[in-house]
Amino acid sequence: MKVLLATYWSLPHVGGINSYVAVLKSGLESLGHQVDVFAHGPGKTYFHLTDGSRVIGKAGFKDLISRRVAARYRRHVSGITTMIQLHEVERYTLEMAAAHLDLKEYDIIHTQDVIATCALSRVRPRGVPLVSTIHGPLLRERLLRAPLAEANRRYLALEERLGLLSADQAMTPSYWLRATLQRDYALPPGAIAVVHSGLDIDTFLQRAARPPRPVPDRRSRKVILCPARCTLVKGHRHLLAALSLLARRRRDFVCWLAGDGPTRRALERQARGLRLGDRLAFLGARDDVPALLTASDIVVLPSLLEGGVPYAVQEAQIAGKPVVASRVSGLPEIIQDGETGLLVAPGNARALASSLDRLLTDDSLRRSLGSRARTWAHERWSSTRMVTET
Repeated sequence: MKVLLATYWSLPHVGGINSYVAVLKSGLESLGHQVDVFAHGPGKTYFHLTDGSRVIGKAGFKDLISRRVAARYRRHVSGITTMIQLHEVERYTLEMAAAHLDLKEYDIIHTQDVIATCALSRVRPRGVPLVSTIHGPLLRERLLRAPLAEANRRYLALEERLGLLSADQAMTPSYWLRATLQRDYALPPGAIAVVHSGLDIDTFLQRAARPPRPVPDRRSRKVILCPARCTLVKGHRHLLAALSLLARRRRDFVCWLAGDGPTRRALERQARGLRLGDRLAFLGARDDVPALLTASDIVVLPSLLEGGVPYAVQEAQIAGKPVVASRVSGLPEIIQDGETGLLVAPGNARALASSLDRLLTDDSLRRSLGSRARTWAHERWSSTRMVTET
């Protein structure tokens, strides 16, 4: 078959969707299928097939769409906010860019978000099935960042529901996300299948065996690694509060934050206010996370919300590291509390500090959790399993 993987988000990019698409593309190609990937390019000024064979600039037709949307909505629709108008323009722009491709040559189109699903459902040729993988709860994530005007909240809910219903088959990477979306949008039974994400374990282990790029001197201290982009939803501010509590009890640790993003400056200010000093290091965006995992002793993920199965947890488990994570979303599906890691209430800095303290103190527990996590991960997280189920 010839398959088109499509997303509104930028690829290549550091993040879970980039990893998922790369694994799925490689796995499908190993089975003899032909796979193209269609996405925004970096900066979102153009769309492209990521192999470089096609680039479609946005400027010309986006300007036309913007003028027409503004004029039509001004005449015919009341209550349209700036956010809604921007979303409409972006979706129509994606739709028009996708229509520039010869979609008739594809046997299946597989989208990776609700925006792309809505757009591709309107331009796909008759008889070409559309499947989608929805990687997170769009509206819930948006509400965590800031309150929304009622019109914007209703619009995003409608967009998410239409994205789920526009596909012939929707998928999610966790049972929690499936249950959440079915409950939030009153979807019929069977509308969503669950396929946990996977990764190329052999390639990961090869990368994990390489030395990391320069890192701060650990000075015989144990390393707590947090491999997560700096956004509100990842809960870093609660981790920093926990590290401050931990620093009152002990001096034998350092925490590395591997990731960049919009909240980094605020987190750096918080770290200075807490006087964490060299107990905390901001490593920025890194392409050597497997090697950082090898160099670490504990992995922490203090998320307030997750869509499915975070690659950060999967990779930590494959590397044999115990994970301390929030008891939210799909994380309890993949971390057995006290068996392969430790779960704490989200946003509870005191509980997070206590669990980290426990693993820093008890070498035997830390090693046994990591060993059981490795066994669990090697049994469940292979790319072959994910591709076959997809």
